[in-house]
Amino acid sequence: MIVQNGLLHNNHNSTSAAHCQFDLFLDTIKSANNRTELLVLFYKLPEFFSIVDPSQVYLLTQTFLQKLTPPVFGYITEADFDALFSDALFLHSPCPATSLWALICSLSQCDGGGAFQFSKCVALLTKVQRELLRKALTNAQNSEDGFQFAFVLSSFTSRVYNFFGGHESFHRRNLSQFCEFSFPSLSSDAFDRAAAIVATFEDNLLAVLVEVAEKEFSALNMALFTHILTEYSTASAGGEEFIRRFFAAALSNPTTVSVLHQIFAQKRDECFHRAESRRNWEAMLRIVVTMAPNGQCLQCLFGDSLLSDAHFRPFLIERVSLVPSSSADCRPRNSEKIADFLALSAPALSLTAFLSHVQLFVDRSKVVEMASLHSHFVQSLAVVDFARRLNYEQRCSVRDQLMFSLVPIVPQMVEIADCSRRQIGMLMCEVLFSLFDFPSPPQFDYAETDPMLREFRAALQNQPNQNSTELNGKDVLQEKPFERQTKRSPIDARVAILLDSDDDEETEKGQTAENGCDYDEEAASPSDRPAYLCDCLEILLQSNPNDQSIKMCHWVGAFRTIPEMLRKRSIGWNTLGEGSFNVKEGPLINCFFFFFTFKEIRVEILKLLLAQSPELVSNAFRMISSRCCPMSRRFLLLSSVVNAAKFLTNGGEEGAKTGENTPKIEQSTNNTNQIGEGKVIRRSTTLQKRDSKTHENGFARVAPQFVFPLLHFYNFDSFCDVAQSNVFLGKLALTLGELVACAAHSPSILSILSSSFAWLSVLRRFGAPRHPFVRHCSICAYLAICDTFWPSTEVLREHFTDELRDCREWLGEMASEFALGEMDETIRQSIGLLSVKIDNILRLI
Repeated sequence: MIVQNGLLHNNHNSTSAAHCQFDLFLDTIKSANNRTELLVLFYKLPEFFSIVDPSQVYLLTQTFLQKLTPPVFGYITEADFDALFSDALFLHSPCPATSLWALICSLSQCDGGGAFQFSKCVALLTKVQRELLRKALTNAQNSEDGFQFAFVLSSFTSRVYNFFGGHESFHRRNLSQFCEFSFPSLSSDAFDRAAAIVATFEDNLLAVLVEVAEKEFSALNMALFTHILTEYSTASAGGEEFIRRFFAAALSNPTTVSVLHQIFAQKRDECFHRAESRRNWEAMLRIVVTMAPNGQCLQCLFGDSLLSDAHFRPFLIERVSLVPSSSADCRPRNSEKIADFLALSAPALSLTAFLSHVQLFVDRSKVVEMASLHSHFVQSLAVVDFARRLNYEQRCSVRDQLMFSLVPIVPQMVEIADCSRRQIGMLMCEVLFSLFDFPSPPQFDYAETDPMLREFRAALQNQPNQNSTELNGKDVLQEKPFERQTKRSPIDARVAILLDSDDDEETEKGQTAENGCDYDEEAASPSDRPAYLCDCLEILLQSNPNDQSIKMCHWVGAFRTIPEMLRKRSIGWNTLGEGSFNVKEGPLINCFFFFFTFKEIRVEILKLLLAQSPELVSNAFRMISSRCCPMSRRFLLLSSVVNAAKFLTNGGEEGAKTGENTPKIEQSTNNTNQIGEGKVIRRSTTLQKRDSKTHENGFARVAPQFVFPLLHFYNFDSFCDVAQSNVFLGKLALTLGELVACAAHSPSILSILSSSFAWLSVLRRFGAPRHPFVRHCSICAYLAICDTFWPSTEVLREHFTDELRDCREWLGEMASEFALGEMDETIRQSIGLLSVKIDNILRLI
């Protein structure tokens, strides 16, 4: 025991001495101001590498990299640079993963050296990345911080684009096109350099991952390898594209397939104890299924591990199988591959999966407005795919159960108003009736001109959608129904028939548009306008000025069609909203083909999307708070939020006013037909006088979803260039005032006012306390609050006396700062008006 205690005491003394020696060495590096002193320290690195731990390696590497400044290493030769940094500092490091970690993190800390330090770090990374990563992946000691290391590795793209002032959405795109619209102050050359750096990094990373999986399989650090793949699966900047490239290369080699099999076979409870790791793993699983060529490949990859997992089994069957595949992808659908996989690995589970998809289809058919047309399309295909993989005995065993589930919804399906949705469901039922040998199945009639029906038939037969020939052999496009132009017969100018019926207004509008229409409004013919919102979104997403296959008439037609479809709540409006506000470069933001009314239509689309889906307001403010969002787009989104609020306040009508009177229609007389001066007038005898319109304030119930995302702008110093714009801060205050005015009748008005008072207090103290525009906008917001319950003042006086007194003191301080005549007259009048209102509320006058 004495010997052991003495040994422990000696170890403790030696450890303390090593720490003291390391701290002294680190201070010496920080105090060195010339290259000669640093060269001496570089030569001492080997003796310190033998005693340091990973955290000390990180500090040591970061400290040396901070010395990469032009005064110290400005004229260093390439050979000396490689010998000092590449060889001595990185390639001989005892902790390769930590050294690579520190090198990537240093890209975000190039304040002292600027572009010189950044370029040197990138050059170092290009030289040492492969070797350090190969050592890290073949070292079993690097499993402890594998999650953090993989996270830092996946953040490389964002760090590069942040340095160049751009954003990760420019990853692997034609960057010069976007600079013109989004970042006019940044040159396209900077983005090209950033894209080249990212491409080199990902090429090296891909080569190392494939090489290690193929040649060093026995020494592979499986946990670290898995963390890298899962983290890159959800990386915001091209991560999914990188993982697709990896699986495209890995699935063609049997050795790498066995490595992937071990990844999916390991115990996920131990390797993915973090919730974010589990989500990343689900994203990787979705990509693997999409990239797999068939169900046999999935069986080789997954084996029985996924099917025995209570969490990932339903995720695979119910969610991944419904992930749509690209139309340009020649691989089978996810539902086909998963159905084949279940039929090979677990036939009993295949039957359960089929019944669950049938039940999901039945539930969605009962609430058709809850699911988009595209999801209905994919769900119907999945039901057929799983049904085709059942054997004869399985079909016979569930025939009666299927009949009781499917037959009752057929009458409901036939009554669906949407033609495409109705016909897809009918055809799916017809296929199931044929597969399960139903006695006396119902017969359906189809409108063969429906493009979605043709696409569904082609998908069922695993054929590409041919627009020229129908799969039954009929030439359904022979008549070209979408290109036919119906010509009106000439009308005698002496006689006009006026119908006093419900379609009077539509007839007059049509005649007005026909007689004298704006050429710009009718630039796109009806044949160029898509029939569905999903088609509009597809055209806008594929739009590219250099893509000759996209014509301007198609793009403009798709863009002009969207507002009308949104007003009618066409199928897919919710999908369009999510795609427009979740993707940083949404298809509704950039004008790829110039036309005069683009701005007006864009404002209308954003207003309708926010009004129909108030939950998207938080996404809009998330885009506004991004450093990469241009100021013009911030103002566009703020005005769209206000327009949507006013639109809902007016009851969903343009410029509507409560109690708006319409022209009165006289009661009909006994003469239902009158002839006079060449006009035949027919009046209905059943029409009554139209009452005045009343509009429901639809904004009252959704006001918190509009106001509270704006009130999250609390820490104004954290928005960098956003907060530096006083105009933007003033615009935020004006937006708050307009939203509060619209929310006057909201049940949550007291909570909204309480948070608004706190937000305005922070703005006028820390945002831009002395800027006149921000002050004036804050006063306008306070005026809107004071007018909330006008002419009543009891509510404000009862709940917000302290806040109003604080505002009154602020007005007094602001008035005392300016001598007579130095204050702007508009601000002076606003201060006086707000002071009078507050005094009236507090009963001081």
